Amino acid sequence: MNAHNVIITGAAKGIGAACTAEFLEQGYNVLAVDIDSQSLQALQDKHQTNRLYTAEIDIGTPEAPKAITQLMNEQFGAVGVLVNNAGIAPKRAERADDITNISYEEWSRIIHINLSSAAFLCQAALRDMAQAGWGRIINVASSGGRTRALGPVGPAYMASKAGMLGLTRNIASEMGKKNITANVVAPGRIDTTLSATSGASVTQEYAKLVPVGRTGKPHEVAAAVVFLASKKASFITGACIDVNGGMFML
Repeated sequence: MNAHNVIITGAAKGIGAACTAEFLEQGYNVLAVDIDSQSLQALQDKHQTNRLYTAEIDIGTPEAPKAITQLMNEQFGAVGVLVNNAGIAPKRAERADDITNISYEEWSRIIHINLSSAAFLCQAALRDMAQAGWGRIINVASSGGRTRALGPVGPAYMASKAGMLGLTRNIASEMGKKNITANVVAPGRIDTTLSATSGASVTQEYAKLVPVGRTGKPHEVAAAVVFLASKKASFITGACIDVNGGMFML
């Protein structure tokens, strides 16, 4: 059954690594994709199970969607669950370029990695899911795509994460009759390597504003992702789960 075969991008660290651990604990077969070979090896060493296969693949290349889905089929069978978690938020001196100075190249790179690559991986995975008559897509966005961003993430990042919401709603609308759901998890400030690029002071100030009084942990996001992948979430599609300690409420 393809329901227990999951692809996770950006799987080597942070939220992706937490998702990998949670899916493995729940008995899934995991294809963990990342560009960080050392962190992928550390992930493999940590779990030491034949239900985990790691692959160093740049999701931004045109060949990546087909290569990733083919690899899943070779290792475990057809993909049942896709978690689009990979993303970038480039900064200089702990700040992203703002709307007045971001270059065309920087804007295009961020949109391409964070949104376009996810869209085409969804396209590739949906072929397997449609044939099987079952599938789960979980796209990891950000509170920065839901409301204003308090951290210095920049306009391209916010636009890419807002785009993930629209992409997900489209997939949910088109694919629901094929028993395929698509949902978004939108983390707030989570303690990861990526969030650390903004500097410790940003994290400390942010934590003061969060109703629960702290920033989040990767495993708390992973719990929402794994729930949306489960059969228990079969009537949830086109939705967004905000994992942000109450910082953004809707």
